[in-house]
This record gives sequence, C-alpha cells and structure tokens, in this order.
Amino acid sequence: MINNKNNPLLDKDFLSKLDMEHGKEIYAKIIALNHNEDSIEEIEGKVTGGSVNIDGSSNLQRSCSLSLIAKNLNIHDTYWGVESKF
Repeated sequence: MINNKNNPLLDKDFLSKLDMEHGKEIYAKIIALNHNEDSIEEIEGKVTGGSVNIDGSSNLQRSCSLSLIAKNLNIHDTYWGVESKF
C-alpha cells in the first residue's frame, strides 16, 4: 500500500494547499529626496526580497532592506547614502 503522506502528488491536503497558493509579483518605486523632500532621483523595479521595520520608540523609526531588479537604472551614489531620505 502506498502512503499518500510520503508522496506529495498523492496527498490531497498538500495538493489542495498548493492549489490555493497564488504567486505574486511586487513592484516598488523608491525616490531619493533632498532636505526639502523634493524628488531627486528614483529607482523602480520588481522586488525579489527584503523587509521593512517600524519602531516608534526609536530615533530611526523606519528602516528597510530591499532587493529588486531595476529597470532603466541611472543613479548617482551621492543621493543614496546613509543619511538620505527616500
């Protein structure tokens, strides 16, 4: 007798969960801002991973790490430094 739990293709619960999964594509546009919060430069593309952290009790209230596949990339390093707003 074949055990359905050892073969995912015969496991109805697994196949049902797999059928309910929907792949998503997330796109982002990140805009570098000057001290007056005017737009300087932007990067946009398909997000491949990352995280966003929000901490209201910290001086640095929001931080993020983002990986994306950019399109039409033409940026200047000086706008994307540690002290930049985006």
